[in-house]
Amino acid sequence: MSTTEETIKAMNIVASETKKTGAVASKTEKKEVQFDDERLLLRPSRAFQIADVPRSTGYLLIRTGEWKSIRIGKAIRIPASEIQNWIQRKLAEAEENHA
Repeated sequence: MSTTEETIKAMNIVASETKKTGAVASKTEKKEVQFDDERLLLRPSRAFQIADVPRSTGYLLIRTGEWKSIRIGKAIRIPASEIQNWIQRKLAEAEENHA
């Protein structure tokens, strides 16, 4: 058996095992979100994950200016520090409302 045939056979075995065990996570399953401080700018989808807000809410926050954003060509980027600042502002508002 050639190397190509062995590779195809191995891929078919993995595919059939995956179907049997359901090893592949579905698209609707939530992924573990970890915030890495190395990135200065975030794609909107990543910012929404970190802040745990729905997509529509995230774009509303950008549109209203509650989250400052920048454009690079057609791409939108949100500074990572902006998410942290927004969380701090919301915490301060919550403390004021409960005081």
